[in-house]
Amino acid sequence: MFGETSHELQVRPYWKNTRFFRRAAITVKFHDIYAFTVEGNVNDINVMNEVRERMQRQRQVWWALEASKGENWYQEQNRVSSLRLFVVVNSIMLRRLIRKGIPPVLRPKVWFSVSGAAKKRSAAPESYYDDLIKAVEGKDTPAALQIDNGLNYVAALLLLVMKREEDAFWMLAVLLEDILVNDCYTDNLSGCNVEQRVFRDLLYKKCPRIATHLEAIELDASVIATEWFICLFSKSLPSEMNEEEVLNAHQIEEVVSILQKSAHHLFDPDKLLTVAFNKIGPMTIDALTRERKRQKSAVMAEIDQRLRLLNSPKIDDK
Repeated sequence: MFGETSHELQVRPYWKNTRFFRRAAITVKFHDIYAFTVEGNVNDINVMNEVRERMQRQRQVWWALEASKGENWYQEQNRVSSLRLFVVVNSIMLRRLIRKGIPPVLRPKVWFSVSGAAKKRSAAPESYYDDLIKAVEGKDTPAALQIDNGLNYVAALLLLVMKREEDAFWMLAVLLEDILVNDCYTDNLSGCNVEQRVFRDLLYKKCPRIATHLEAIELDASVIATEWFICLFSKSLPSEMNEEEVLNAHQIEEVVSILQKSAHHLFDPDKLLTVAFNKIGPMTIDALTRERKRQKSAVMAEIDQRLRLLNSPKIDDK
């Protein structure tokens, strides 16, 4: 059950708002939304319980909309490419609902629909997935080897949410072919390097104090952020970082420790979105695309130079 604690420590409701227990550094075990046993502190359990209560309310909202608009009302925006009023209204409503959270029981079909996976699946031959499985069965393909590059965390999460292997496959196809930059999981990780450069520039624009401080202590943000991009935040998420705590840390090891700890604690998604949209500010897809194109040329130039150096004859060989 979502938010259920294990026998190691049972957290009672009247502890919920007790400052002492919120700040207590007590490690406890409890069950997450997918019934896995995880470790955290009392505050993590409180956050999970608060989020669970909101998700229950959201589930009632989704059920009410399905009752009034039809079971698959949110698919209309993918099927109809017009500016008819009901399509626009549904699109705005869907965006707001998604930001409030999709109930776990509805995530497989909502994700499959709004991501574009359903459209990609319908454009392929009916037997495409089964034929592909038979063709690669027992073989070590390049795609299979790339799974070890962090994509295994993404694939595992998709399997966990989507339930059906084929649905998870089409979700992964949409991510790799339509959403992520190219070459994120190739040998040279050029796509990941592009994302790192974009992230670095955004850090200076959106969080200049943090960016300047990291530069002052000679800490490359990619040391920490590479895992975020390789695993697409499925393994860890930098959620409630204390900016002042980072600014007061003057050793690389201290900063890394602070960021790693914050990334592995549970968080309130509403607070995270509030910070993203209201404090940091929006970033359009078009703006990100332009920045990625600009950075890609620099990354490819660096890779070419590195390859020339590796392939150039050494002095000792002459």
